[in-house]
Amino acid sequence: MAHGVGSWSWSQRTGGALSTADQRALMAQAVQVQWRRLAKRILPVWGKGTASITDASFIIPDTQVALRAASACAQVSPLWLQHHCSRAYVWATLLAKHADLRYDAELLYVAAMLHDLGLTATYARSDATAHCFGVVGARATNALAVAAQWTEARQAALFDAISLHLNISVAINQGVEAHLLHAGTSYDVIGTNHRKISPAARLHIIENYPRLNFKQEITTSLREQSVLHPNSRAAFLERRFAFSQRIANAPFHE
Repeated sequence: MAHGVGSWSWSQRTGGALSTADQRALMAQAVQVQWRRLAKRILPVWGKGTASITDASFIIPDTQVALRAASACAQVSPLWLQHHCSRAYVWATLLAKHADLRYDAELLYVAAMLHDLGLTATYARSDATAHCFGVVGARATNALAVAAQWTEARQAALFDAISLHLNISVAINQGVEAHLLHAGTSYDVIGTNHRKISPAARLHIIENYPRLNFKQEITTSLREQSVLHPNSRAAFLERRFAFSQRIANAPFHE
């Protein structure tokens, strides 16, 4: 189980509202990310090419829980957001292939399809004790896992994956599915590590799940969240890192 900002225990304690110490922790994550990027420029990484699209990249878990997650997403999300959730899953699977990571495909798919429930009109104001859309979505999704009789460990991993995705970085030791969901969503929103997936693969995925003015739509949604939850990670990312500009600069047309 993960600990610290974005984790289940942190979310239960804070509802997603950042303290000064939490903000410092996120700043430390940002510094670590910058150091890793610098190290990659200085020290070449051998043997890691770009991931290529394969049939396995599009295999969606054929389980009742996966079907319910996809249905729940479609019921409450506009089409641009549904496509983002689908792309996030596929990007995550390709990045897992690139890094040779094993993961729970059902858990990752459910997390990807439902990670942004807190942005939807149905859920955005549904939890008065939550101060972050990631926490809103994680709590809402937990009901599905409970109904499916998932173990407590899988429930916690699902919660962490969704809640942690708003952090600046998520280490593998915080949960491989959490790490991959963060990688997939970051890839789709701001183009993090975009060179790890081949141009042909990117084009194929976007043709299947068009972006539909995604940059503008997600920017508008995140700005609304910053107003609704001024002490949230979404607000912090915009305030300290001009996140909307990073979205605009992502290597996608829309």
